[in-house]
Amino acid sequence: MLLMLVSQIFNYSIWIWLIWIAITFCAVRFGEPLGIPAAWFIVTAILYVIDVRWIQAEMSKSGWDGTPDMDIVFAVGVMIRVVIFNAALLPVMCLGFWARRQSARRRMNRRFNLSAPPPTPTPG
Repeated sequence: MLLMLVSQIFNYSIWIWLIWIAITFCAVRFGEPLGIPAAWFIVTAILYVIDVRWIQAEMSKSGWDGTPDMDIVFAVGVMIRVVIFNAALLPVMCLGFWARRQSARRRMNRRFNLSAPPPTPTPG
């Protein structure tokens, strides 16, 4: 069961994963306080659209025997996939959050120039 859930991560192409990684990183890095929820929502929306299109394509094939179908099992499956995919993207979220903090720290150092030696008083 666990192997089946983990194998869901590899069902999508590398391009989809690169898009999800880029969206997640940019949303967390530049999204200020709403970056993480925005990343989760965007990835969830993309995943839902892809899964619904896949199911509809399977249902429209000739000789469709009733499975897969868009029922409660499909909805639960999509929710489980959303949780798995967002968990897989968690390291990217942490990296984006770290990059945002480092950028803020660099801006503060540049603003106050904490690395420069203190000025020497000039006799007046």
